[in-house]
Amino acid sequence: MTKELKYGYTTGSSATAAAHAGLLHLLTGESPTQVTILTPLGKKLTLPVHAYEEEKDGVRVTVIKDGGDDPDVTHETPIQCVVSLQKDVPVTLVCILGGRGVGRVTKPGLPVAVGEPAINPAPRAQLTQTIRDLLGKYEVTGRVEVTIEVPEGEQLAPKTLNPRLGVVGGISILGTRGTVKPFSNAAYLTTIRQCLRTARALDQTSIAFNTGGRSERLLQSFLPAWPEESFITVADFFAPSMILAAKLGMDHVVWGVFFGKLVKQALGHPNTHAKNSKIDFATLAAWWTDLGLSLEIGMKIARANTAMQIQDMISREPGHERYYEALVHRARQRALEYGKGKPCVDYCLFDFSGTLLCSTLTRETP
Repeated sequence: MTKELKYGYTTGSSATAAAHAGLLHLLTGESPTQVTILTPLGKKLTLPVHAYEEEKDGVRVTVIKDGGDDPDVTHETPIQCVVSLQKDVPVTLVCILGGRGVGRVTKPGLPVAVGEPAINPAPRAQLTQTIRDLLGKYEVTGRVEVTIEVPEGEQLAPKTLNPRLGVVGGISILGTRGTVKPFSNAAYLTTIRQCLRTARALDQTSIAFNTGGRSERLLQSFLPAWPEESFITVADFFAPSMILAAKLGMDHVVWGVFFGKLVKQALGHPNTHAKNSKIDFATLAAWWTDLGLSLEIGMKIARANTAMQIQDMISREPGHERYYEALVHRARQRALEYGKGKPCVDYCLFDFSGTLLCSTLTRETP
């Protein structure tokens, strides 16, 4: 029997639980040993609270981050929030700050502005909403200040991608789901293989690969006539998925991707996970200028920090559609190489708003 893998929770959820417990302590005097919060996806999550320490203007609460059965470098790291409440304010104000061990952004291209603490938008919203909900429950208005601290953050940061991304002085507070999904390469590949076998057993030889839930939903909207079993989330397994599709007799593969994954596929990375695939910005710049496009933009691409920064940079430039097409062409060629030319390959490139930026499909293919 396969052991069921244990989910963990993100640094964002850890901070949210600490902030929730801290504010509850200030409002009621209670010091609960666990609290229930909502994840960014709206699901309830109960986390244990490790410690409370009285501070001059509030309380410091510690939650120990648990990575579950897919621990990363922040597993078992204390995540702290120093929470203060000023009640003599007629409206609710929530201020989220980064303290010791929380990195600061120094380069563009991230979802947080340069100079700001590396607290991503989803956990920042999760924290803010949690504070507002708790104040509303107790019918209190006021100014709440939450300072997130990670005592071991500066020591842990070199083990993360932060130095490469220009985040200095600590780790980032992350988490779009709120939970950490346990991940086993072997188990995931087994799942992809089984999904392909199921589709094949149902006489489906056209498959829509996607890298995550959002790209899957967009691809399903673009291909509404395709049956549900045709859509398979393959995460970062670019080459293995094409190899399996070829081995199991698929005739047609459509990839639904966002710009960041497209870039890595175009560069030929077999696995597009951030830990396994460094972006070659000089090559991306050369591909831009090879199209006869702006040399100035090409130089900026070469100095870019992330794929997101490149996409934002070129989105208003004449000829950016040609660049999308060129990247799709290169990714398509790589996919065909990994599949040894057996399935034909198409691409749908989306942006995060759901707009289709480029597609090699001229019609729905059943």
